[in-house]
Amino acid sequence: MKDIKINWIRYENFKGLKDYKLVLDGSNADVSAQNAVGKTTLYDGFLWLLFGKDSAERSKFKAKPFDKERNEILGKEPVVEAELMVDGQRILLKRELVEVWSKIKGRTEKERKSDKTKYYVNQVPCNTAKEFRAYIDALIDEDTFKLLTNPAAFNSLDWTKRREVLLQLVDGVTDEEVIEKNEELSGLTKILDGRSVEEQKKIISAKKRDVANSIDGMTARFDEAERAIPNTEGIDQEQLNALVATNKTKIEEGQNKIAELKNGGAITDLKNKRGQLDLKLTEEKARFFQTNQLSTETLINDINKLNIDLNEKNQAVWEKESQISNTDQTLTREIDSKGNLLRIYKAKKEETFDVHRTACKMCGQELPADQTEQMKSTFNKEKAEEVEKLLAQGKASAEKVRKLETEIKQLTNDFHSLISKRDIAKDTLDRFKEELSLTKERHGQFEDSKESKSIIAEIQKVTQSMIEEQTSTQSEIEEYNNLIRESSAAVDSARQQLSLFSQKEKQLNRIQELKDEHSNLASTYEELERQEYLTDEFTRRKVQLLEKEINAKFSMANFKLFDIQKNGGINEVCEATYGGSEYSTNLNNAARINVGLDIINTLSNHYQVSAPIFVDNAESVNELIDTQAQMISLIVSDDPVFKVEVQ
Repeated sequence: MKDIKINWIRYENFKGLKDYKLVLDGSNADVSAQNAVGKTTLYDGFLWLLFGKDSAERSKFKAKPFDKERNEILGKEPVVEAELMVDGQRILLKRELVEVWSKIKGRTEKERKSDKTKYYVNQVPCNTAKEFRAYIDALIDEDTFKLLTNPAAFNSLDWTKRREVLLQLVDGVTDEEVIEKNEELSGLTKILDGRSVEEQKKIISAKKRDVANSIDGMTARFDEAERAIPNTEGIDQEQLNALVATNKTKIEEGQNKIAELKNGGAITDLKNKRGQLDLKLTEEKARFFQTNQLSTETLINDINKLNIDLNEKNQAVWEKESQISNTDQTLTREIDSKGNLLRIYKAKKEETFDVHRTACKMCGQELPADQTEQMKSTFNKEKAEEVEKLLAQGKASAEKVRKLETEIKQLTNDFHSLISKRDIAKDTLDRFKEELSLTKERHGQFEDSKESKSIIAEIQKVTQSMIEEQTSTQSEIEEYNNLIRESSAAVDSARQQLSLFSQKEKQLNRIQELKDEHSNLASTYEELERQEYLTDEFTRRKVQLLEKEINAKFSMANFKLFDIQKNGGINEVCEATYGGSEYSTNLNNAARINVGLDIINTLSNHYQVSAPIFVDNAESVNELIDTQAQMISLIVSDDPVFKVEVQ
């Protein structure tokens, strides 16, 4: 087991301690003083040295001393250093908070920056806080250290964290072992279906909530369905069905009578005759158009051909016109090119040898005569070659211009010829169109023909006879229509009342469906409660086993890991007890301290580490239980300064 003890610890300008050294030589000690002298500060300083926090877990607490107005006293830099014995080896640790001041340009006074923390291990400065923290972590984990040095630390944790620490003390009991040892839990394996009990509890809870909400909503749904049942009291369903059948028969008979009146006797003969006359008129009209079409068909075909020919000639004129435009643009560009070549030719021909070229570019002296002559000869040769080349290009360009002018002249002649042919084709088309119009005018319209007028006169005569015949039966038809309307109204009224019975039946079926649904929900809820009981019982049995195993690790403390609720369910907790009294509510301070020391003893054995224990308010305890660790008891007394009794 790793054994950590304090030989001495020195406080300088730390909170209310100006300069104090607590010498323990690795032994237990009682430190007595009045309230507010700084007993708790001793533990705060030890924690600040190691972890940069006080006993209240605050990392941003004020370590510097204050004046009477609660202002920081500048220049008083907190320092805490200690000599520890770790498994017999001396270790010197030191932490100090240094003020940082910087000179501001243009100002005489300095400005204070953020304070800087310095760390030392065995008098050797640490480069970074991380380096110091790594050294401390190698000695002991921060959370573990606090649990082993403060009797109240464990029971100040959240109950879930306390439970987690306790479960680390035992090997634990598997779910399968709990189920095997309790026959009434045998059905739980199938319910879990590979899930953990905790997962299944969450599923059951969610399902129960959903089912309960559905059951709660059933009352409103029942009320809604019952309110929707129509009142059929005093309504005879059989009588209404008979009334509907009777009036439907009357409607059918009236419709048949009307059909007979509209389609029977003389009116039918007149309709047939009218149909024959309409057919005859259609046939005569077809013959008229067929005869006239023969006489105009040739003209129409010729006109179509002439239209095609005219379109082709218009297309040829447009293409020739485009060709002339393109050639003219090419000619313009070539004339410009020819003029440009002529200007270059004249400039080159007038070009003379530059005598300045006979001077040396480096020193400015004249070049030798033979070299100068060579340069003149080269210049004249190159000039002659360039002039000859430009002359040849100019002649080629002039020839191209001549050819393009000839081509444009020929294209223009062709264009005028095409215009003349197009105009002749247009005149020919106009003559044929005029001849077709005159031919149609001679034939006239079918409606003006003798045959058409004769047939139309017969149709009008037959139509008049039909009107007269229909007028004579209209009053009788209206009587039957009135009968049909009255019977239809009676049927609609009866059906409206009969619909109440179908609505009633529908709502009664709905209510039965709701009853069935409510019954299913109730069964489901009952099954979920059974499953919940099994999971709670499982937890109860498992916790009982764990409680027994965990409590065997302690000499004073016992732990309650669940509460039984009034409804028989269980509520998971983690409460330390002593003599049947709960730590958080009924234990006095002396019992709390000894229970805390008992917990430290067990945790120390588990973690295989012992560390100095600071027992605050130790004056309330008649006798502290034994521990393997070094113990510093902080006792309230009448002493105005610290009184240290090393044991």
